[in-house]
Amino acid sequence: MDNNLQLTEMSLRYLNTTRKWTMFFAILGFISCVLLAGAGAILIVVGFFAGGMNKEISTSIPFGVLGIIYLILGSITFIPSYYLLKFSNSAQKLYNYRMQEYVDVTFLNLKNYYKIMGIITIVLFAIYLIAIPIFIVFTYMASGI
Repeated sequence: MDNNLQLTEMSLRYLNTTRKWTMFFAILGFISCVLLAGAGAILIVVGFFAGGMNKEISTSIPFGVLGIIYLILGSITFIPSYYLLKFSNSAQKLYNYRMQEYVDVTFLNLKNYYKIMGIITIVLFAIYLIAIPIFIVFTYMASGI
C-alpha cells in the first residue's frame, strides 16, 4: 500500500516546534538524571562514613540504601531522556533535509520514547498496587489498634 504520503509545510513546522520542546524536556531529563545520580553517590558516601556513628531509628532507611534508590531512579530517568533526545535530533534532520529516511527514524524514536514511558508507567502502577496495601498493614500494626 503505497499512497506516497507527504508531510506538508505546516506539518513540518509543527514538528519543528515540537522538536524544540522535546529537546528542552530531554535536557531537563538529563539534568535530573545527573542530580539524582549525584545525590545517590553522596548518600552512599555519607552512609559509608557515618555508618558506625549513625544511631538509626528502626523505621528509618539507611543512607546507603537511599543512595542506591537514587542511583536507580537516575538510571531510569536517563532512558526516556535519551529517546526524547534522539527524536528531537532526527526531527531536526527531517526539518532541515526533508528526506524520507528521517521520517522513519523520527517516528521510530518517538515510538521508542512512548514505549519506554508506557513500561515505566506500568511498573510504577504495579509498585503502587503492591506498596499501598503493605503501608496500610504496617500502619495498622504500628498504631497498635
